[in-house]
Amino acid sequence: MESKGEMISFKRTFQLAGLFLSIWGASPALADKVSQNNSFKITSFNIEWFGLGGDMKGSAQNETRHATIREFLDQNFSDTDVFAFQEIVDVAALTDVLPKEWKCLTYESQNARHQHVVLCHRGAFVFIREPGDNNDVIDEVSLDSSRSRPALRVLVQRKGGKPFVRITNVHLKAFPMESATRVRQATAMAKSLASSKVKVPNIILGDFNTYKSDKTGAKENDVVLIDKAFKSEKLDLAHVSHSAKNTYRKGNYQEQLDHIWVSSSVAITEPMRVWSACNSDPRGK
Repeated sequence: MESKGEMISFKRTFQLAGLFLSIWGASPALADKVSQNNSFKITSFNIEWFGLGGDMKGSAQNETRHATIREFLDQNFSDTDVFAFQEIVDVAALTDVLPKEWKCLTYESQNARHQHVVLCHRGAFVFIREPGDNNDVIDEVSLDSSRSRPALRVLVQRKGGKPFVRITNVHLKAFPMESATRVRQATAMAKSLASSKVKVPNIILGDFNTYKSDKTGAKENDVVLIDKAFKSEKLDLAHVSHSAKNTYRKGNYQEQLDHIWVSSSVAITEPMRVWSACNSDPRGK
């Protein structure tokens, strides 16, 4: 999504609500209780070059969107439990646009202009590191640390509960000619997730930078190739569909770059919604 009302440049936003069932063969009453405890809404939000004012050549002094983003989130996504952010250069500043109870997680980068992927949760939830890991990322997804980003992976539980879902937030390599790179990144991610010790449902979401085959020169669309990469490791994942034509629009440029894959044991309780500006006309209407 892009909004130019105050020379602000957001990118795209979409939300999904679901139930995550990890108890099989339970009584109906117990299953209902588990469903209520394991339900939440997750929103993916790409904020273009956040920390640099929406411009890769910008600076911290150019970043004036804090109040506008805070108002946008309060008005439209106050019911979200977990945010998956992409393109966050200034991670510390991101906490200024979220309520005080929210906690965020990311990783370190030596590049001062690195676009981080970040996961944040409201106070009722806790992020847990994958057992055996020494960090919260899938390093193999960052094929070249100077040109790509790792995937950020966490287990999620309610306070006092047990992990009931794994969330992986991604921002894959951009540009149509990098289709093969994105497939390699998806394959690396799939191998890592398939070897996870904790067996809970998966959600993989974020900016996949996908294009159709007529732009990439590949035999199939990126979404199909990434889906095959996930299935090659026998991950029980399905791509979540929606009715929106685009997940990104800036002027006359429009694409479906952003996606969610979920395990079959995730019951989607509300249709995924893509923010309306992503499908507005070039004037943002």
